[in-house]
Amino acid sequence: NILDLKPNKIFICLGDTAIIDGGVGMLQCLGWKFYDKRCHLMPKKRFNISRIAYFVPLPITKVHIIILCDGISTLCGKEGITFKSGLLKGCPPEKLLSLENEMKHLNELFKKYKKKDFKKIKKSGSAGGIASALIINFNSRLSNGATEIIKQFNLKKRFKKLDLV
Repeated sequence: NILDLKPNKIFICLGDTAIIDGGVGMLQCLGWKFYDKRCHLMPKKRFNISRIAYFVPLPITKVHIIILCDGISTLCGKEGITFKSGLLKGCPPEKLLSLENEMKHLNELFKKYKKKDFKKIKKSGSAGGIASALIINFNSRLSNGATEIIKQFNLKKRFKKLDLV
């Protein structure tokens, strides 16, 4: 486990959306438990996220995670991943509203837990919503990938010494 090494900072690069689950699958892999209204544990496979009544998170670690992503989609809403990526990734048009409602439901649960509204946070929909899940579980911030790499490696200064880039 990378966290056993006790790093101060971890960079995670997020790309496009392959599946839209709001990061629930990743959170389950990290040990989060999701329950329905009858207190039944939700399965570790894709399920209707609107069935989640509550969750039991892991303690938030002190490691600072910088999420590198260039997408701008939010978790839900008109700028959200469902409407920005759903059709492109093969979601049938008749399922878009149902999927959007799942993301809205998850956003409401996250808002209660962390007081963050991912409908208003650009990039929070990156990688199907994994960005929002990383923010919920860790001390994380979102950053433009290219900009952050240039900053972290001091590339502007290094490039000034070159004749050709």
